[in-house]
Parts: sequence; C-alpha cells; structure tokens
Amino acid sequence: MSKIDAVVHKTRSLIQQGAFDKALAEYNELERVFSSLSVLEKKAAKKKVDFVLSELRLCMKVNEVYLVAQRGDVPALRQLNGEIEELSLKIASEKHTNDVKVLLDYASRYKQFFKNVCAYRFAIKEFNTKQTGVKKAF
Repeated sequence: MSKIDAVVHKTRSLIQQGAFDKALAEYNELERVFSSLSVLEKKAAKKKVDFVLSELRLCMKVNEVYLVAQRGDVPALRQLNGEIEELSLKIASEKHTNDVKVLLDYASRYKQFFKNVCAYRFAIKEFNTKQTGVKKAF
C-alpha cells in the first residue's frame, strides 16, 4: 500500500468510526503526502483524495453549524444547510451508502438541529412580538 493510500485509508477509517475530529486532524498529513507525489502519482490518487476531502469538508461544515447557531445567525445556517445538503448528495452518489453511512447520519442529525434552532428562533420572535403587544395594551 502506498503512503497516500495509507493516509486515505486511515482518514476514511476514522470517518467511518465517527471519529470526525481525529479524521480532520489527518488533513495536514494528507496534504503533505499528496504534495510530495509525482505528477503521475497525483493523477492516480486524485479521485481518492478528492473524495476524502469532500468527506472532511462535510465534517467541517457540520461542526461550523454549531458555532453559527450559537451566534443565532439563521441566514448563515440556511446557507450552511444548502452546502451540507450538496456535499451529502455528492458523497452519497459517489460511494455505496453503507460505506458513508456514519458520516451521512452525522449530517442528518445536523439537519434536525437546524430545524430546532430555526423553530426556537421563530418562537422567540413570535413571543417577543406578542409580549410587545400586551405591554402596549396596558
């Protein structure tokens, strides 16, 4: 097994185990090894590396959701939702569903979180509007 295959395998294994933070930590090693390849080796490894990078991007986007949600930035959450949906579809179409199930389940849990954050934000806004109306009545 070549060095790039070993790093790709390790990164994908971590993703399949749900160890997303550890998989993200492998990015630098993946980049370093890929950069050291010859042009022919890069061409041969490109599809595998691009796929792993898509998986890592999805992990990062899902992690980003939680940070954006803390700020309460619903428009940014909507944009991230679209990006996550697009990456999820790309990943699912390129691999067998079982091969990427853990990652896609992780992204799916994010979608539920997104819905909950939006519902909470709208409920707060509606409450504040009604509270203002009640205060004006008195």
